[in-house]
Amino acid sequence: MAAVYMVRAYKDVTGGIKRERLSFGEAYKRLLTFLLVEKTFDIVCLDQILCMSTDYYQRCYPETKGCEGWKDRSWNNKNQAVRLVLYPIFCAVQAYLLTKREK
Repeated sequence: MAAVYMVRAYKDVTGGIKRERLSFGEAYKRLLTFLLVEKTFDIVCLDQILCMSTDYYQRCYPETKGCEGWKDRSWNNKNQAVRLVLYPIFCAVQAYLLTKREK
């Protein structure tokens, strides 16, 4: 359900860029803001709170109860750091594609 919402919200952001005929810089800022807010939600709410603090997944998968991995809060740092480094590049490419004008 959350994934469907994120896809629709992202389509709305890109549709707004085309409708409003934004410049590259404005489109880049809008896309980067959207992705960084989404990534912050992912790191804080989903990874740290839902996975690590509430034991939600341990109730869904009781066979994992007592595993040491549930106590390691740095388990996903490398993947998240790679995404945070790549997001500005992806946003620049997408902003260029959305703002290039037909000649």
